[in-house]
Amino acid sequence: ISSFSSIRSVNKSVKEQQAELDHLWDAIPHKLQNNPELVAQYILQLQLLGLSDKAESRLRRFINKHWDERLVGYYGEIAGDLRTQLITAEGWLKDHPDNPHLQAALGRLCMRSQLWGKAKEYFERSLKLRTDPRIWLELGELHKILQDARGSQECYRNGLLAITKS
Repeated sequence: ISSFSSIRSVNKSVKEQQAELDHLWDAIPHKLQNNPELVAQYILQLQLLGLSDKAESRLRRFINKHWDERLVGYYGEIAGDLRTQLITAEGWLKDHPDNPHLQAALGRLCMRSQLWGKAKEYFERSLKLRTDPRIWLELGELHKILQDARGSQECYRNGLLAITKS
């Protein structure tokens, strides 16, 4: 992982940095390339290099082969083609309908797509499955966008209560 952080350099072009990152990734034993922590670091480095499309497709392919809740949650946060991401994540619902991380990821994708009603539904489903202060915050932000001050305050309150119960 420390090797990944040394890739970014002011003296190298993005293409050179990408080549170096790809070389480092390819040098990692295949078994370790299935480690979600390493995958997350690799995806982060791709994004930092401005290679969001590559990051999204690599992450999507990994999740399709090796379901990982943390990476599913991350999928809702990474930049990419929102339409592709929504279609992909909604497809995962068939096999994982009660996964709070997937519901939250879909909520985030819908927020970025300005699909407010769907975002609200996904966040609420996520919270029914698992209380998470971060999701309460995101739902509170959605209520704020919808100019629902009371709903926003209630979400923030619930998020703070969830933190104190942890």
